[in-house]
Amino acid sequence: MKDLENALRVAGGAIEDHFVKVGANYYCHLTGNTISLSEYYQLKRRLDPPLSHDERLRQRQRDRARSVAAAADARAGTR
Repeated sequence: MKDLENALRVAGGAIEDHFVKVGANYYCHLTGNTISLSEYYQLKRRLDPPLSHDERLRQRQRDRARSVAAAADARAGTR
């Protein structure tokens, strides 16, 4: 796993560019490794830069707006 992480750091770019979803797993073009979904998200969390405070607030507001819209759509569908 450490070799895969190092290869991704050297290659740079978004982690999504180097993986393909195969069933429930992810295949890496760089190393030929296949990893599980949980390993993929662990790598993604370690390699992606953390969001700034403002970006986190904007993301939280977007998430709230989406959940409100989804709830409104669900209510409209039941009428």
